[in-house]
Amino acid sequence: MVTGGPQALHQLAFALNRRALPTQLAYYANGGQLVREGDAVRCVAPPQNPCLVAYDKYCPVPAERFALTSDHLVVLPEVLAHLHRAYAPAQAAVWWLSVDNAFHERAALLNEKVRLELFADRGLRHWAPTFYAREFLRRQGVPEIAMLSDHVDDQFTTWQPEGPGPDAVVAYNPRKGGELAAAFFARHPDLTPRPITGLDRRGVWAAFRRARVYVDFSHFPGREFMPREAAASGAVIFVRNRGAAQFYDDYPLPDAYRFTDAALEDGSLYARVSAALAEPESHWLVQESLRQNVRWEAETFERQADRLVEQLSAVPARRSTVPALGLPTAP
Repeated sequence: MVTGGPQALHQLAFALNRRALPTQLAYYANGGQLVREGDAVRCVAPPQNPCLVAYDKYCPVPAERFALTSDHLVVLPEVLAHLHRAYAPAQAAVWWLSVDNAFHERAALLNEKVRLELFADRGLRHWAPTFYAREFLRRQGVPEIAMLSDHVDDQFTTWQPEGPGPDAVVAYNPRKGGELAAAFFARHPDLTPRPITGLDRRGVWAAFRRARVYVDFSHFPGREFMPREAAASGAVIFVRNRGAAQFYDDYPLPDAYRFTDAALEDGSLYARVSAALAEPESHWLVQESLRQNVRWEAETFERQADRLVEQLSAVPARRSTVPALGLPTAP
């Protein structure tokens, strides 16, 4: 799948390879599969893998087979957290790219016994890309949490807008909170919605450069890419006050640009969006902290990757593997 999670995983593999920690990506689902064979895992590649094209700038190295030894680190996205012991005796780390989706998509994590065992395992590493994820892990009693974020594609940050977008439209992502968005726009037909769908990366960038406002109706299980891309491109953004969007450190926005579900119905979100469409300059100016934060993401990620490699050197991992697409058959 070409989505935010796989993009982050490819960024991580690229960063580790550049730091002399040989890292492969194990692709699965869509016809792919991971099969344990003794102290190794055989990777059956999917017949079609759009990630190799979408993320070619990160020079992905597809794994055909990887060993399960004590000097091998297997990095698991959060949806595979419950499988961490299946890769023993290799070391394992869980990167909590999403919090909510881990439990919505994997019934195993709803089992209290599985969950308690997961967070009680002191040999398991936990990495948090958001302050939302870090607070979640702290509540579970995890004593050591490494911050490891992601970053938007540099296509969205090398060009810096000088003001808000020229078109009085409201851009949004229909794949995240689509029903809420449909109800909102149906209630306010004077707004001009601009769904961001069916576009390649350049098309998304072009659409965001034109849009005056972007509203994200997601439940924000992690740090969504689209609102950050929209902000970097010049749109005034509004985010639903759920998940990671509740945390100022994840989205440095004044509270006026966060909206509750009640605000969708009582007209207050409509009033704020209408004000931003009518007089965008003042709203655009107060969102400079967010735009600056997005522009610094790649630099922040690089510093975090440096610290991560230093931490890994304490218990040496001489190579690593990152499962990066869909749901595997458990090894």
